[in-house]
Amino acid sequence: MTTWDDFIAIEADNISREARKRLSSRIEQNNQIYKNIGSGIDKIFNKLTRMEMREHGPVEVVRDDENHREWETAFSVVNMAGNSVVHLILSGYYLQAITLVRQELEGLAQLEHITQGSRVNNKAPNIVVLDAEIRKFYGELSEGAHLANHDITALQAPMPTGFDRYYAQLPHGPSLIPRYSHEVADGIFNVHIKIREELNGCLHRHIAKLFPSCAHGERSGGK
Repeated sequence: MTTWDDFIAIEADNISREARKRLSSRIEQNNQIYKNIGSGIDKIFNKLTRMEMREHGPVEVVRDDENHREWETAFSVVNMAGNSVVHLILSGYYLQAITLVRQELEGLAQLEHITQGSRVNNKAPNIVVLDAEIRKFYGELSEGAHLANHDITALQAPMPTGFDRYYAQLPHGPSLIPRYSHEVADGIFNVHIKIREELNGCLHRHIAKLFPSCAHGERSGGK
């Protein structure tokens, strides 16, 4: 027996096929940033020890810097979410994507707090530590994450437009299944890409601290 969850998933698959065609340039942009981040990760992957001069010569010691450990843990969590964000955007789950993108942005703020030594345990990061160009998105992302008003909620469950493949409406008109909106999908993708660009810059600045010679010239990967 087909359930409404099945119908929602079927329409999400239909939306994904359309979105992948119409958002191909965004997908290409995003993939390039992922490659840049990946190249940075490759430089430091599994480099758990470092050379240290002792009385009888150089020895390998395990890295032991609590600040760097906290930073790398937060970076790893933010970085893992990338593919999930893209999947949600392409499937028409816009509010769920917005929630994860908001967490990405807060993750950037937490990385900056850790770098500055101003992180407060059990407290949300203060986005004021981010540049105005990136923190300007926080208000709208928060509205979406909290379903703060009808207009933002209707981005994902709109009234029919007359161009829908089929209707599945609740009694007062909202769609019960996701609907593709190129404008909404493109806008969320744009914010996600900007955050990933900043994350790439954060990673390469971290690499520069760990391996100055290895990271030479990598600052072009972010601000």
